[in-house]
Amino acid sequence: MGSRAVFLLWMLLSSTSTGIKLDGNGYVDVVIAISSRVSQDNTLIDKIKDMVTEGSLHLYEALDKKVYLKEATILVPPQWNSKDFTRARTESFEKARIRIDNPNPAYGDEPYTNRYGKCGIEGEYIHVTPNFLRNNTLTKPYGSKGRVFVHEWADLRWGIYDEYSDKKPFYYSNDHIEATRITDLNAEIQNNTVLLSWTAPGEDLDHGTAKSYKIKWSLDFKMLQFNFSNAHEVNISGNSPQEAGSVEQYLFNLSFPVKNGTTLYFAVQSEDKENVKSQISNLAQALKIIPHPEPTEVSNLKCKIIKLP
Repeated sequence: MGSRAVFLLWMLLSSTSTGIKLDGNGYVDVVIAISSRVSQDNTLIDKIKDMVTEGSLHLYEALDKKVYLKEATILVPPQWNSKDFTRARTESFEKARIRIDNPNPAYGDEPYTNRYGKCGIEGEYIHVTPNFLRNNTLTKPYGSKGRVFVHEWADLRWGIYDEYSDKKPFYYSNDHIEATRITDLNAEIQNNTVLLSWTAPGEDLDHGTAKSYKIKWSLDFKMLQFNFSNAHEVNISGNSPQEAGSVEQYLFNLSFPVKNGTTLYFAVQSEDKENVKSQISNLAQALKIIPHPEPTEVSNLKCKIIKLP
């Protein structure tokens, strides 16, 4: 697969950080910072590189070979000493989206993604402990370190369902079934065409047939979640709901060009024959990825080390 990760080693001093970006099909500006509370152990750097490289492979395969991790920067604390480390310019621990730190009493050595919102909302940062990186026995409940990393990456970037399972992929949604409410809405973008799919909820208690659907979209997750009525509406005139339990699909063209790396959010609301509206569905997100030539095979990491002045 084509996920070559380029690692830069910096001294951690400054206070601002650039955000993660998509360069072609590869994520760049991924900052992984080691806390100043962690004692110097240069083997941690290799452990981090191994975890992220393997995670990139999992991400690439899980998302149908669309995206991977292309570049990452590892920040080490100022008290770590080596001729291979240089002074950071803009990166900082507080701004890093992936943090290597001592255990949080609430989680111990379990990896987690810190976030303030509910599922579907981007997280603040991933927390991984040095013990988790060093001790292979700690990964047994979760799978390999790379698999754990890509699971947390999905939680960080997209607010994905937070449970480890061999039977369910990291993007699986576990919404509870509610009468007349759609809980499994899925969205895909190909070129400027959107395909939505969901299970028909029915009239009452998932029986019968709903009267109608209303489909809305937004570039802003929170806007769609909390202000559904003012979001952009999709014209679905002439499309009638099917019987409860049927697979609904709706294909439509966007009225504007969507740039590479753009995420759109969608929600559906059903209405029964007594004009009672359901709660809005789960919010589905679709990421526009323009296919690029498959990147070169990853075998040996290109490791760039900046020298301390």
